[in-house]
Amino acid sequence: MNLQSAFGGTVRKLRLERNLTLRQLSSKAWTSIGHMSDIERSVKQPSFEMLSLLVLAMDLSHEEFLTEVIEYIKES
Repeated sequence: MNLQSAFGGTVRKLRLERNLTLRQLSSKAWTSIGHMSDIERSVKQPSFEMLSLLVLAMDLSHEEFLTEVIEYIKES
């Protein structure tokens, strides 16, 4: 698994755990639904700025997010 896939899968997992729609998360992260969908499907690699906005939108620290990414990789 590559890092892009791990980031996308983690974002999707966390979004669903928080019962957020793509529309809700994309609005909170100041991005389009299409861009959010591309990130989750690993079509596009998020920039560090985008990851930071996603982390804030899901009320996580960067450390918590990276821990989730590591767990996602281990589970896959």
